[in-house]
Amino acid sequence: MVVMVDDKNKWVLGIVFGHERGIHPYGIMKELNGQEQMSIATIYKICSRLEKEGYIQMTDGKSVVNGRLRKCYTATGKGKQEMQKLNRKVKTDSRRGYSG
Repeated sequence: MVVMVDDKNKWVLGIVFGHERGIHPYGIMKELNGQEQMSIATIYKICSRLEKEGYIQMTDGKSVVNGRLRKCYTATGKGKQEMQKLNRKVKTDSRRGYSG
């Protein structure tokens, strides 16, 4: 089981969660936009791990760019539940004044 305490897992899952139609790992990297430094290789590894653990899945639609098939991911029910749980924790922590 993936331990979601890893901030990189949270960043990637959060971005995928925000894209119901799916997002490609390069799109994830663009959305991070300096908020978190991750190489594309790291993002692919995290996506693969999150997919194996059932938090995200490859989309049914095939995205082809420059003749190459692109993997796009969406959050699964399990991934959506995890994000909702994380969001509740952030709200609770912010009410208590916790920032770490």
